[in-house]
Amino acid sequence: MQNICWKVIIWFHSKYMKRKIIELLIPVICNKGYSEMSISCIANATKLKKSSIYHFFPEGKSQIALEIILYVDEILSAQFNEIISNDAAPKVKYYKLLDALSDFYQFGKRNCLLDVTTIANANPKIQTASKNLLNKLINTFYLVFTERGLNKQEAEQKAVEVITLIQGSLILCRATEENKLFLNLIKSLKSKFDLLDH
Repeated sequence: MQNICWKVIIWFHSKYMKRKIIELLIPVICNKGYSEMSISCIANATKLKKSSIYHFFPEGKSQIALEIILYVDEILSAQFNEIISNDAAPKVKYYKLLDALSDFYQFGKRNCLLDVTTIANANPKIQTASKNLLNKLINTFYLVFTERGLNKQEAEQKAVEVITLIQGSLILCRATEENKLFLNLIKSLKSKFDLLDH
């Protein structure tokens, strides 16, 4: 019985440590990109030895990139589900969704996660995880737009447009090293919500 308790404690500690490592590496992969995120870079960011990194991530940085996407999917999904399940008006939900993305991307100062993890990366698991996250983002805004009164086709088009604009603005922010584009876009998206057709 005592051995089982220790195994459980070790398992929880290992899982906790892994999540903390992933949290530390989100800004690293966003800022450097998948290609530039070496094991040495990961070791410097986490203060771990390379052997410890491979203990938590046996497949190396490919596994790290995948688990970062899955982790972001988990935390954003939890935030979005809480917003969507609320009884607030569609406009309030829409604003909160934009604010949640704005917070995650540090108001445009953090690079687009999906962009930096999929460039020059043919790992099918990463591609699938990125696609799933992207679809969840689109679907969440789709739900808000249908609540607003748009038909399914209009809601889908608008949701795709919003996510495309956000992701695109993050790429431009990276290229220009200026986050005003992102901030102005979020402001513009909010101002246009009342102009949507019922």
